[in-house]
Amino acid sequence: MKKALATIIFSYFLILFQNNFLVHFSLAGWTINLALILLLIFNITEALGSERFSKIGLVFAFSAGFFLDVFSSSFLGRNVLIFLAISLFFNLIIKRHVRVSISKG
Repeated sequence: MKKALATIIFSYFLILFQNNFLVHFSLAGWTINLALILLLIFNITEALGSERFSKIGLVFAFSAGFFLDVFSSSFLGRNVLIFLAISLFFNLIIKRHVRVSISKG
């Protein structure tokens, strides 16, 4: 519960930082989407981790998508659905097709 609450608060400040500060820095018309980068990092590390039922990646996907929708002029729920779909896709692909062997030595 504490991890989920910390993740929601973190995603709130991340989206505020992204929408208010990173908008001014663009490369050939593309702005940095820090929420998407961190979503991928959260889900890859969660899927490769040893915790079987950790859903912090899904909590981050929902909260970051929700805050992106709230602070934008697009339809409410669009970013939530996109981020949840990306999160579920990465979890499904990594858990089914990637094996990590760690040798103890």
